[in-house]
Amino acid sequence: MEAQKKRIVWIQGVVLFLISILISGYSIYAGNQTVQIPYIQSFQNADLFPNDPFVSTLQYYPSPIWRLISELATFINLEILILLLFLFTRALVIFASANFARSLNPGSLLAPVGAMAFIALIPSPLFGHGTLVINYFEHTSLSIAFLLIAVSAFYSNKRFIWTVFLTLGFYTNIMYGTFASIYIAAAFIADENYRSNWKDWIVPFLLFIVITSPFLFSTLSSINAQEYDREFWIMVSKIRQPYHLSSPPCHS
Repeated sequence: MEAQKKRIVWIQGVVLFLISILISGYSIYAGNQTVQIPYIQSFQNADLFPNDPFVSTLQYYPSPIWRLISELATFINLEILILLLFLFTRALVIFASANFARSLNPGSLLAPVGAMAFIALIPSPLFGHGTLVINYFEHTSLSIAFLLIAVSAFYSNKRFIWTVFLTLGFYTNIMYGTFASIYIAAAFIADENYRSNWKDWIVPFLLFIVITSPFLFSTLSSINAQEYDREFWIMVSKIRQPYHLSSPPCHS
């Protein structure tokens, strides 16, 4: 019976993955990629944007995955690579949503299928602009998929998996990784079962701190970097996304 449930979930997952692609469509050179693709190109050819004051700030872009993509793009056509990443991220988000639902309601067939259907219908937040499921590859969507798997592992007491995917989510998007870490910490403190077994989580927690500390330190160090025109960056960012920055600048 359990094997049959898994088979149904997988079949539904494939169908919902295809439906979600049909609903959202696919774009490239859209949204945040107007910044991210020049970031890749500037790494591949340092002379491509000479004296560009905005591109000069991209070395501080807070997601190492784009540097990794720039390396991969030397072997794979960039447009094909980003398409593959888009498809992988969409599939992973749908899988992660099912996994998360299953961790909250083990044995249920409706929970994982319902979670996948919710993602496939391209949910949109009431406030702001979400990047959970959008029509182009975005590192935030990938980070959310990693973090959903991490939260599922937390509720399933799979501590090694929790460490791996929380770390991946943190490195992919440090802001969302911080949000998830706070939510997990709050759940840990609120739940007596976790508090009574806190010793089991010492090693995974310390491992997470050790692995993410270099990235956290480099991100904090970049805040005070003086190699670029900070005011110019803020002005351009406000023009690109006026709802995303306020004065003083902060994330909405």
